[in-house]
Amino acid sequence: MTKLNNRIIERAKPSINDKYIADGDGLFLRVTPNGTKTFCFRYTVSEKRRLLSLGPYPVLSLADARARADAARKLIFDGKDPLEAASQSKQSESSGETVSALIKEWTERYASKTYKRLAHGWLSRVRAGFV
Repeated sequence: MTKLNNRIIERAKPSINDKYIADGDGLFLRVTPNGTKTFCFRYTVSEKRRLLSLGPYPVLSLADARARADAARKLIFDGKDPLEAASQSKQSESSGETVSALIKEWTERYASKTYKRLAHGWLSRVRAGFV
């Protein structure tokens, strides 16, 4: 089996269905009908076949895609599902802001300039952290 290289990736043409070009050890280049090229990692966890998208080409180089596939293989070896680990990390990143922090930011940026009555009562409570 021939490993992927930049020449093969650049010459890959779209077809009617998704086309998968293998690199080896579960790493593939997916070429969609609209011409988008994405690196993917196929693996099996608890008898389920999974597909993890690693990133688009040329934003993600072939060497970086191989490194990400290796990191996913290490997670599988440790008994973890790379898709679940990726979704958990995204959830932890997005849950950093609380509603009160968002309200405080909105009132300071927009509401205090537009609504002058907020400066007297409600805005002072928001700044104090009571809302």
